[in-house]
Amino acid sequence: MTEKRRFSIAPPPEIVARAEGEPATITGYAAVFNQATELWGFREQIAPGAFARALSENQDVRALLNHDPNLVLGRTKNDTLTLEEDDHGLKYTVQVADTSAGRDALELIRRGDVDQSSFAFSVRTETWKKDDQLVTIDEIEMLYDVSPVTYPAYQGTSVSARSALAEAGIDIEAFSRILGRSNRGLPLDQADIDLAWEFIKQLRSALPGTIKRDAAVEALKNFA
Repeated sequence: MTEKRRFSIAPPPEIVARAEGEPATITGYAAVFNQATELWGFREQIAPGAFARALSENQDVRALLNHDPNLVLGRTKNDTLTLEEDDHGLKYTVQVADTSAGRDALELIRRGDVDQSSFAFSVRTETWKKDDQLVTIDEIEMLYDVSPVTYPAYQGTSVSARSALAEAGIDIEAFSRILGRSNRGLPLDQADIDLAWEFIKQLRSALPGTIKRDAAVEALKNFA
């Protein structure tokens, strides 16, 4: 399974001052182990050792501000970002680039405007305990980036897109939950299907041809 998503974690990132002429450093935990996060009607957590394989492969990981690839703070490839697993989780240390993005990141963290971290990744193996509605990610396939963030929890759309959907009367949190449940092989009930259909109707004008309700409902049922 390869899903890219982000998790909120604590504690907040910290800035370590350096001597004059040396870059400031941001350090924090991009993930913590055995801390369940609520996602789409179930819980998900990271197992200790989940990052061991990815780290041993020296994957080329970026440190970004708010997961924005245009706001690069550091990179493992050139040793300006270092990553390690300890008993608590995945720790990152980035020597912040002396760029507008880097200076912005330092100031936002100092002020407390950005006070959380997260990471983007794909899954290699996971364990699903349906009785507890708990998914444990046992091994990471690819680690894409670590990031100090304003909005730490993964969202399927940008803030601006979420606002537009809300104005259209679409409950994006509920729809994200439907997608999450379908991806996990959990059944969809009639309320889920009705909500998904409302979302589909909002897209009809932008798509060629006509989407039939019955066909859409059957397709959604096949997710279960």
